[in-house]
Amino acid sequence: MLRRVAFLIFCGMLLTSTGTPGRAQDNPFADIVVVWLVDGTLWSGQVDGEAQQIAGPDVLAVSRSPDGRYVAYITAGLDRLAHDITDAELVVLDLSTGEQVTSIGSESLSAGNLEDYLVLEFSTPAWAANEAVLFNTQVLVEGPPGIVNRYDIQRLGLDGAVNELVPAGDGGVLIPNPSHQLMAVVQPGIYSDPTAPGSVRFFNSQSGEFLPPAYSFDAVATGSEVPWLPRITWHHSQPQIGFAIPDPDLLYTPEAAPETKICRMSVETEANCQQLAVGYPAQPVWNMDLTRLVFTRTDAAAPNSRQVVVASPDSTVLTESPVLDTWPEPDLWLNDTHALFRTSLGETSGYWAMNSDTGEITGWRPTEEPVVSITKPGESMLAILSGGYMRQTISLYHVSSGALREIAVVEGGFARFGEH
Repeated sequence: MLRRVAFLIFCGMLLTSTGTPGRAQDNPFADIVVVWLVDGTLWSGQVDGEAQQIAGPDVLAVSRSPDGRYVAYITAGLDRLAHDITDAELVVLDLSTGEQVTSIGSESLSAGNLEDYLVLEFSTPAWAANEAVLFNTQVLVEGPPGIVNRYDIQRLGLDGAVNELVPAGDGGVLIPNPSHQLMAVVQPGIYSDPTAPGSVRFFNSQSGEFLPPAYSFDAVATGSEVPWLPRITWHHSQPQIGFAIPDPDLLYTPEAAPETKICRMSVETEANCQQLAVGYPAQPVWNMDLTRLVFTRTDAAAPNSRQVVVASPDSTVLTESPVLDTWPEPDLWLNDTHALFRTSLGETSGYWAMNSDTGEITGWRPTEEPVVSITKPGESMLAILSGGYMRQTISLYHVSSGALREIAVVEGGFARFGEH
């Protein structure tokens, strides 16, 4: 499904670092490059440097290589809004030189078993180490939803070679681990077909092979044409993931939330899932070592309010906030003990930090302008989008020191972060 975002779409915010270890310790912002999209054009910038356009127009999704040297992005013409998707292109760009390394257009996928199938532009390409880009293809079908993921896995090498690693139906959406050596491969399943469950599997991006174990779950209803997929969080250093599977019917009442499966799974162990009452949309946010997760749920005594809850994977509630009537939504973890959530109602709208040990909540606003969106690209580093409707500032914020540095100012539209 194509989402139309007016004015400025900020998608695929990426950070790369090419500085020496010593310099990085003295200056955590040294040589960090930020890459963003502005109205279909791809831009880059860094602290003490000037922002510049490096690609475009019609760029839709961006992903960086683990070493930060390359970016892969997908382009498409605006006629794609009319389901004319014959001009999709996947491009690899060398950030150090600004030169195009390789590309593949939809016409290059029109041979053999890929006839009539095109690059899936609504999914960010996933890097396999620093050597290749993995992606899914899609097909147009009559009737809703119109565009369907084939759930295959294709590989584009830096030499331009294209290979099908996994045929249609046997792959899925790709979520790489921090080193991009492994991928979590997810299929949503089909809610109306009990014989077509969803699945979570591990995939070795180097060998092109699936690894045990695998986890199956009942497909979840969404009430729309968009399939439901669990939010996958990789452990920062181990081959382990955390995710949650809600009640497949998504039946939530003001009085109580149904039990949600809180799962951890590694390439060495089967999924270990515990039951926990989690509020809609049942997508808890895990910390980096998968020891805590934060979510919201409704209090039976105040059905129009929510509590922010921190729990351990064994379903033990560690702490919870007072009842809040500002509709809090967990966003990410500042570190292993402090979770960030945002509120969108009332005078207290904005970001808040919650101490998961004590439950203490404090306002969080490191910028002069209101924080619109944040993302965490690396250890102790945040990218912050702040400002208003027609003017936004892109900044880097070092969590440990509290230092803030401006990257660029964008005027004339509304900005939005987007991650792989």
